[in-house]
Amino acid sequence: MLSKRLMLSAALVILLTGCESSEDEAVAYRLKSVDYLDTDNNQIALMVYNYSAGGLLSRLNTYTGKGADGIWGTLDDVMGYYSTCSFSGSGAASYRDYSVEYSALPLEPTAQTDWKALKARPINCVDGVGAYPMANEVTYNTAAGVPDVEEGRYQFERVSTNSSRWTTQVSTVITTARSRDFFYVLNSVGGLEGILVEEKTGSSSVFTGYYKYTFNSEGKLSRRELRNSPGVNAKWGDADDTIRSYEQITRSGNIVTLRFYTGAGADGTWFNSNDTQSGYIIYQYDGSTLQLEAESSNAGTDGLWETDDDVLIAKRYNYEKI
Repeated sequence: MLSKRLMLSAALVILLTGCESSEDEAVAYRLKSVDYLDTDNNQIALMVYNYSAGGLLSRLNTYTGKGADGIWGTLDDVMGYYSTCSFSGSGAASYRDYSVEYSALPLEPTAQTDWKALKARPINCVDGVGAYPMANEVTYNTAAGVPDVEEGRYQFERVSTNSSRWTTQVSTVITTARSRDFFYVLNSVGGLEGILVEEKTGSSSVFTGYYKYTFNSEGKLSRRELRNSPGVNAKWGDADDTIRSYEQITRSGNIVTLRFYTGAGADGTWFNSNDTQSGYIIYQYDGSTLQLEAESSNAGTDGLWETDDDVLIAKRYNYEKI
């Protein structure tokens, strides 16, 4: 099925695969570009990664048209928007899950509106090596005229050993400056147990969710739950929490599958075959290097997941030697 039809962040990929890459692989290659494909395998966009002389990510260009020559990756490609990246600070970063920090949909209503205005564009300025606790990203819309219109300004910082913060500033499409704090909860042996999320707007703040992590016997992520209420006892992270959704991860050879569930099914009990699935992502690797990523949120005419009529979009990852 994956060969017939060819979107999570780098940190979740690490969680999915485990620390399996060799030092040679980590040093020798870096991400060059990402091809975006529609359900018929036609390329519809291209994201190109640019790096500073020191090897840090400096700019990402997203092209939404292939230009008059009809070929992607040439000089006449039409740029839709771009982001500039900068990093600062020193010291090893704390444990982080970028897919929660930068890519998870906001739970607070006004933040949801801003997210939709940005067309759910992902946050991309991620320090993959974890050496810089502060990252800044500014996104510009090149289709809005000259000069380019600044759409979003974001800052990510490690606040303490076990907490980090995501901050936005007001722009042409972001209506309210806000921040989101992430508190990493560790178990008795120092492993990740969960992430508590606090939304802040002005002087007001509210805890909006808790991500609960489950790892298998090999130390690889097998399930991540999103809980949106602390329950009757008002304490996050225990059995009294209300579950909103979860992701289940399975592995087979060079394929990792992440399945999304948003309901407990007719029996009202979570984590069994009766749960309501809402989509999935298939990751295909070459060794420990991610090659393809195919996602579906539409089960097609037959209403069955992971069959040939599922509607998928995909990403194809391209690398370059350093």
